[in-house]
Amino acid sequence: RNSADTTSAQLAADRASVQTARASVRSARKALAQAKLRSPIAGVVADEEEAFDRLIGDDGPAYVPKHALDPLDALALVRRAGGACVLAHPGMWRAEAPVPEDLIEAMAESGMAGLEADHSDHTPEQREHYRGLAKRLGLVITGGSDCHGTRYDPVRLGSVTTDPEQFRALRALAAPG
Repeated sequence: RNSADTTSAQLAADRASVQTARASVRSARKALAQAKLRSPIAGVVADEEEAFDRLIGDDGPAYVPKHALDPLDALALVRRAGGACVLAHPGMWRAEAPVPEDLIEAMAESGMAGLEADHSDHTPEQREHYRGLAKRLGLVITGGSDCHGTRYDPVRLGSVTTDPEQFRALRALAAPG
């Protein structure tokens, strides 16, 4: 095989890995909460929110820590797969503490494309701070409502968005395909 075939095969494998991991992480905890409602212990919890609050939330007795990639490793994986990496809600990381700025700077130096400055849970001061940081680091400024469905009413889908010009800039940084 020539190097172009090898690179193409590696990118396809990386894309498949990212898609599988993304689907798995996104659905695992929600599926567990829904399964609790249908299980033999149905009636122990009334709904998904109670399942999270009492059983599988971060401090719950059935909580299992998730495996998290090192941020720079995750960034490299996304880039190898042709993606444009954006750090979501930097004002909320571990126990609601912000992502350390030295990590944001290291990620920017390693090819991160954007920073989610506008987030539904960021204060106006945080939004301004992260907008300035993104500009200083040459990152695309994104926004998101961080909607995870009806579990958090009211549903926030679309309550915070990315400026169309910033979205176009972000798309330009991703590999075609």
